[in-house]
Amino acid sequence: MEYFPLFAEVRGRQVIVVGGGEVASRKIALLKRAGAEIRVVAPELAHQVAEWHAQGDVTHAAREFQSDDLN
Repeated sequence: MEYFPLFAEVRGRQVIVVGGGEVASRKIALLKRAGAEIRVVAPELAHQVAEWHAQGDVTHAAREFQSDDLN
């Protein structure tokens, strides 16, 4: 698969991250630095993501992704 860079102003905007593992952790770290409001949808969270949730830096829906999550 080929990728392309995407630049978007996310400060203060709601962003959903599907999955709570190590890859999600790296993405969330970048989104936090950019000032996004982050919602994670995942049955389980990696240690760092769980810490951010405990600190109130991200919200968490502890379940599998559903298409309604995009509303």
